[in-house]
Amino acid sequence: MEAHLLFQGIAERSIYDPQICAWFTQALESEEPFLKKSSAESLYHFYARKEQWDKAEEALSYFSENDPDKTIHLASLYSKTNRIHDAYRLYEQLLFTGFNRFKLILHALRILYMQEQDSDMAHKLADLEGGLAKLFEMGRYQEAEPGLELAAYEKNVKETERIMKTMLKHYDTLTDYTHSRLFRHILLKPQNPAFFERVRCGLIQGFLDEEKFGYMKETAFWKELKDRRTAPVSDSPSMEVISQDRFA
Repeated sequence: MEAHLLFQGIAERSIYDPQICAWFTQALESEEPFLKKSSAESLYHFYARKEQWDKAEEALSYFSENDPDKTIHLASLYSKTNRIHDAYRLYEQLLFTGFNRFKLILHALRILYMQEQDSDMAHKLADLEGGLAKLFEMGRYQEAEPGLELAAYEKNVKETERIMKTMLKHYDTLTDYTHSRLFRHILLKPQNPAFFERVRCGLIQGFLDEEKFGYMKETAFWKELKDRRTAPVSDSPSMEVISQDRFA
């Protein structure tokens, strides 16, 4: 009904507001999650159009705490109520968590294509992962890393060596996002030099995994890595992408 009144441009539609608001409020008590969220969203927009920001924010309390739509609406509300820094902060958090979500999806798709032996799509997905890291200013390390698993799967000696060298050269860019202007309104925890040293040692240890990279054993680069190995396995960090939970 509200949508009909808006689209029709009915001048006296405000006389229907109490009934419309009552319907939305009643629907908030529904045990059906979709209906409850839909009603909360409608109620939010209802109050936002009237610039009744306190009531609009109250409507958002019916959203799930981890619902990104709630964060988007809250950021929009902040931007219109002179809480600009908070609006930036929420939008940037969405960007940051969105990067990690898309990276996981692209990685999962790449693995599926590798299992199906679809080399073209596997390479496309690896390129997209690297491009995503570049787009979000995540640093050279995260731009290069997606191609390593694919190079190992194909036992491509030249490409494996190139990517390994890039990762070893730029391991200290692993947390470049903490310096990115894209995320300048959120406080991201910096890492100390000891962290990066553990990363370096962990990379070397991982690259010397014969089960995964045994095809590299006869290369001069592999032998050089063995000479550079300086840390025991127990001191090595995980080689997985760092968690999105970096907010201070």
